[in-house]
Amino acid sequence: MSATKSKRSFFIVVRDHDRKLFSIHGPVSDDAMIKTLVAEAQQTGRVIDCLNGGSSSIENVTKKVVRDSGYSEVGNALSAG
Repeated sequence: MSATKSKRSFFIVVRDHDRKLFSIHGPVSDDAMIKTLVAEAQQTGRVIDCLNGGSSSIENVTKKVVRDSGYSEVGNALSAG
């Protein structure tokens, strides 16, 4: 067995609840940077969060977020609004 364990890839969904928008990032194997950016945006008063979108296709993740939230997809929901 290898000394380094391979990480599983997944998509991160960033939701902007004020603008009712979302963006999907990835696939990634480490979400630390995105979580840090979301926390920084929250500290400025933005109502934004992120969640693990899973590892299925980006199309399936998009459909699920639209179905569950009714939000529209944008290129980057982390961009200042």
